[in-house]
Amino acid sequence: MKSLRILFIVALCLFVLQPLFPQIDAGKDMTVCPGDIVRFSSWADTSQYLYYRWEPQGYVSDPEAVSPYATGHPGKTTTYYFYAYKPDTVNAVVNGDFQQGNMGFSSSYSFRNAPVTLNWAQYTIATSGTDGNSVFYNLYDHTYGNAQGKFMCIDAASTAGVMVWEQQINNIVPNSKYVFHAWVATMYADNINQAPVLQFSINGVLLDQPFTGPYPRTTGWVRFYTLWDSGNNTSATIRIVNQNTTQTGNDFGLDDIFFSQVIYDLDSVTIWQGPADSTRTIVEMCANSSYVFGDRIIVGSGEYSDTLVNSMGCDSISWLEIRFYPELTVELIEDQIICREDTASITLSPQADYYAYRWNTGDTVQQIVVTESGTYTLTVTNEIGCEAVASVDILFVDSPETAITSNTDNFCDEYKMRLSVETEAPDIIWSTGDITAEIEVSDFGTYYVTVSEYHCFSMDTFEVAFCCPPESYLPNVITPSKQDGINDFFEFSKILPFESIKLYIYDRWGKKIFYTTNPEFQWDGTVGGKLLQGLYYYVLEFEDGCSFHGSVTVL
Repeated sequence: MKSLRILFIVALCLFVLQPLFPQIDAGKDMTVCPGDIVRFSSWADTSQYLYYRWEPQGYVSDPEAVSPYATGHPGKTTTYYFYAYKPDTVNAVVNGDFQQGNMGFSSSYSFRNAPVTLNWAQYTIATSGTDGNSVFYNLYDHTYGNAQGKFMCIDAASTAGVMVWEQQINNIVPNSKYVFHAWVATMYADNINQAPVLQFSINGVLLDQPFTGPYPRTTGWVRFYTLWDSGNNTSATIRIVNQNTTQTGNDFGLDDIFFSQVIYDLDSVTIWQGPADSTRTIVEMCANSSYVFGDRIIVGSGEYSDTLVNSMGCDSISWLEIRFYPELTVELIEDQIICREDTASITLSPQADYYAYRWNTGDTVQQIVVTESGTYTLTVTNEIGCEAVASVDILFVDSPETAITSNTDNFCDEYKMRLSVETEAPDIIWSTGDITAEIEVSDFGTYYVTVSEYHCFSMDTFEVAFCCPPESYLPNVITPSKQDGINDFFEFSKILPFESIKLYIYDRWGKKIFYTTNPEFQWDGTVGGKLLQGLYYYVLEFEDGCSFHGSVTVL
């Protein structure tokens, strides 16, 4: 029995004394060389502390990390102080665990006794989620995790900025830091947008950004907190505000609301200044350049070192890691002469990819579209600023003007004609194969000429009369009614060199009254054996495809 009493006393002492021992360790003291990067072997019980700070901060990689790196030293042995901040053990919130029911706080929402089916802007004090609605998540409170515990169960309204929970805290210590936290669970949400969105507020000022409650709801209870500097305040109205405006979901629970002053535990570690230091420089250079390192001029890639003695008598080793890039080159297309009628623009682009581009047009893109003649220059750079330059000449030209003229309007006079091309283009070629500015033709038909300059072409055509009138003629009046043997027939004045023809004669109403294929025909003006005086029309077709038409009067 006595041994049991001793065991109980020891356990009680351990329970009472445990919070008195800081749960942080700044790590072991170290001796390092100047310039070395070392990591503190520090440690903290992160479940107890809210945030951390190292001093002096100028030589620590992250002054707010638990175990940061010491990135340098002030040239002497240095002691670093490790501050770990945590809430005071005294909670200033009354009934923060809701075990006393609906008392000690206020809310803009309406209270209803559990079990109940909550509507918008209503809350209850529940032992499980289903006390607020049968479809809510059947979750116990955070404090006890069983049916003995209680929490605030809310069906929030779809209005942002409404106060869900509020309490007045007095006896605030000015110019001190406080922590305000609460545990939140989602009671109902089909998607993340229906999860609760809440925000802390103190003395009417919203703190930090709104936070979204846990999703999915099976996540259970999650703690959210904010820090507050009291400034000149001696009291604080602390609130939890709804910021979600959805009309479906936004049902949640609050439990173990906590507000207290922040206190800190402190530990320190000393880093001893070692006897030597070392530096490493990494350099990237363009081709055909050099780098001065100590008393040497470096022109090739590689790793180089130089040993000096510092002011404290320690060796100082300088390392140089240098890389010379290959010579940068750039190519554009060859110079271009472009016929504007064929192409109104041309795209210029280098034949490879580079880090940056600069055209003499002011453009800084990889490719440009040009529409004017000129010299276009591109300067490209790689990732370290090495440059290469290329240029291209672009000439836009218009198609040359051209026109064919002739020395006569009537080919049939002499059965020959001189054709001339009027142009300033240097290159000429006729459909006959001639390349002179003037040609003589002796056949009817279509002649064309093509002229060119700088790959630009233009063409003109000329039509030489296809048919000339026959050397023999047809009369336009015959007089068979005189019966004098003179001008009695419609016929050729002489024999033509054709084996056959086609002759059609029509009356004034368009009715065909005579047809023949005999070049030696004679028509005496009769129709159906009767002489009919009047005006008649004819169409004459030859074997070579030429045709003529006219009229004849029968008297």
